[in-house]
Amino acid sequence: MAAVWTRAALAPSKWTKQALRPLSVGAALSAKASTKSASSLDPVQQLFLEKLTEYKTKSSGGKLPDITGDQEKQYQDELGRVHRVFGGGDMTKFPQFNFVDKTPTEE
Repeated sequence: MAAVWTRAALAPSKWTKQALRPLSVGAALSAKASTKSASSLDPVQQLFLEKLTEYKTKSSGGKLPDITGDQEKQYQDELGRVHRVFGGGDMTKFPQFNFVDKTPTEE
């Protein structure tokens, strides 16, 4: 019987493990974030950033990069279809939302 009590007293409880887990994960993340630079990036992250900058330089002027004549025709046909279905406006721009705060007037 004493062996059972001793084993239970020395074994870490599941609550202790759950309480320490956020502390260890948070410490690892903060240390990783503070030391991260362009050279210490994951190779996949580095490739992603390189492709983003390449796309940014190719797509200057708002044009699609590396597009062929057939793809341009398909793009214009699709824009025309969307314009007919959803009505006017420039379908290549993100819509502008204007929210007006309507407070009830006191009577």
